[in-house]
Amino acid sequence: RDAEGALQAFLIFSKRRRTLKLPCCYMVDGAESLVANVIHWHIHEWGINTFTTFHPEMLQYYRTNRTFALYKKELKRHYLASKKMAASIAGHRFDIQDGDGDCFFT
Repeated sequence: RDAEGALQAFLIFSKRRRTLKLPCCYMVDGAESLVANVIHWHIHEWGINTFTTFHPEMLQYYRTNRTFALYKKELKRHYLASKKMAASIAGHRFDIQDGDGDCFFT
């Protein structure tokens, strides 16, 4: 929430041992810095060694801003789709988050 109490972002974390993932992140435009501060607080508070996110706006934020990380590396994710589905989504822009599918909850 911002200083006035308005919701700025909704985050769902996945924590296993000392690894933190951000599979779901929904935020208003321009809230990247606020979300990064929340992530940093959780990393520090929970003693996290590894943090992973594929969220496009957060990736851009971490690429262009100074962060707490000692080491960063790019990861690529590949998706499978049937030929029929691939043909129907060709040319459309969309983002897929882990929380958009069942694999996040298993």
